[in-house]
Amino acid sequence: MKKKAWVLYLLTCRGGRLYTGISNDLEGRLRAHREGRGSKFVRAFSPFRLAGVVSCKDGTEARKLECRVKKMRRAGKLEFVASLKKAGTEKGQGRRRAGKDQKSGKELRS
Repeated sequence: MKKKAWVLYLLTCRGGRLYTGISNDLEGRLRAHREGRGSKFVRAFSPFRLAGVVSCKDGTEARKLECRVKKMRRAGKLEFVASLKKAGTEKGQGRRRAGKDQKSGKELRS
């Protein structure tokens, strides 16, 4: 069985609210959010769209990055999402490895 990669993902929910989460099964987690089983926040502010994804080397890196992103102010999170889209794929969903915070220049990896 192939080990699934850990990711940090950001969702834009109703009213422009941002949700940050981590998973080692992104498709399953998004399905759970769509079915109302993912989190109370996303259930309360559905519908949502995937705003960005960051690949992480393991669960520890994903949790540390999640903590840093959740501590950002809204403007910082929006800049982070914009940087993901700029470096993103053809579908416009940003996906990159954890690196430096675009605003502060601080290393996001630990």
